[in-house]
Amino acid sequence: MSNHDQAEESSFKAPITPDEDNQILSIQATILEMIVFQCDAQKTMEKLCTMTESLLDNSVASIMLKDNTTGLLNVISAPSLSKAGIDALTGLMPEAGGGSCVNAVFTNEPHYVTNTFEDERWCNVRQLAHNFNICSCWSMPIRNQNAEAIASFALTSFEHRSPTLFHKKLLDTAAYVASILFKSQELSDENQIDKSNVESLVNERTKELQTALSEMQDHLVYSEKMVLLGQLVAGVAHEISTPIGVSITSVTHLSNQMIKLRKSISGKGKAQITRSKLEEELTKAEKTSDMIFYNLDRAASHIRSFREVAVDQSSEKQRTFMLYEYLQEVVDSLHAEYRRYSLEIHIDGNKGLELDSYPGAYSQIVSNLIINSLKHGLNYEKLHNIWMNFCRDGDQLTLTYQDDGVGVSQEELDHLFEPFYTTKRSEGCSGLGLHIIYSLVTKKLKGTIEASHIEDDGLRFTMKLPLNL
Repeated sequence: MSNHDQAEESSFKAPITPDEDNQILSIQATILEMIVFQCDAQKTMEKLCTMTESLLDNSVASIMLKDNTTGLLNVISAPSLSKAGIDALTGLMPEAGGGSCVNAVFTNEPHYVTNTFEDERWCNVRQLAHNFNICSCWSMPIRNQNAEAIASFALTSFEHRSPTLFHKKLLDTAAYVASILFKSQELSDENQIDKSNVESLVNERTKELQTALSEMQDHLVYSEKMVLLGQLVAGVAHEISTPIGVSITSVTHLSNQMIKLRKSISGKGKAQITRSKLEEELTKAEKTSDMIFYNLDRAASHIRSFREVAVDQSSEKQRTFMLYEYLQEVVDSLHAEYRRYSLEIHIDGNKGLELDSYPGAYSQIVSNLIINSLKHGLNYEKLHNIWMNFCRDGDQLTLTYQDDGVGVSQEELDHLFEPFYTTKRSEGCSGLGLHIIYSLVTKKLKGTIEASHIEDDGLRFTMKLPLNL
């Protein structure tokens, strides 16, 4: 195994976290959207570079393109790189010792160089590394539709470091969206197309982008669903641990009581038990038994609520269900999430209303709305309320959800359902919750959703949904 292979093999294998996955998805969504709306290619590449390098401190991102006439590599986008640096990297010949980007195009494989001052892949441009303090450079080939390397996407760092799995996936995603951009814009003069083929090419590219966006959205829905399901599991585990613990303690106490009572009745104790003492002990045993039954019933209730909600969220099957009863089960399953708040959740509607739809979608919508209220609208010090009301209107269901939290501004209201939009990114919020709700309502349930202000404070969501799908 070569030195550089050993360096790559030893790179840190830390798993990608959900937050890191969301950061990569945010870059992919932003660039694909710019391509769909035919934004300027240069600005799109600059956006891709700046978003990518923002996820690695003390680094710059760049895109180099191979000139089909000369065969040399030239920088076509590096918004954070100095002009002197860009000039120094202009006209590099693809060869084994020409650096990470040159090797990525030369071998059509990714190259992760952790020490440019010693790695043999930088032997021909070692002085360049010293002049500009390029300590490490990770580069990914950008391929055309024939899987040929035509360019490279790189993250260059001013300190020696090895890429994690997150950085490798980040580079792979950046190179992938860059390849789509190249296909859409046909940046290379040698790949200019005949005017007669423009329409078919546009249609082909549009289908590719629509497929990519659809896959990304499905992935977002799935990821958010799994995160929520994980929260439910942790919450229910916490909720049932207390009543089961009380039950175990009570059973132990009851067992000790029965042992003492048996000894007293058999005469093996210090003194035989009197009738009044026997009745007192039996009363204590009845109270202990009632306590055991009460706590086990609480645990069973939590498990029943969680089982219904968890099965529906994981299976995504259509079935008939009673809406009022199901909404109550969803609320019960989230008790661990809101028990720290002074919060009352009210459900109002026809208890006999039956739907033939996807209960898992309703579960995720209501769960995300409640969690969104907890994170963005409510505080621990104040008594709060959440209201859910539903009624039948012909063959449609009108479902409203509202809280009495701090509400949002008009500007925030206009962007509420956009993917990755959040006012609390610094607190770990991904900005996906309400976008997932919008997708479930409009696509999965074939309905509509609107958000509006409530007088004084609070936020209201109004959903129009078909009763049967």
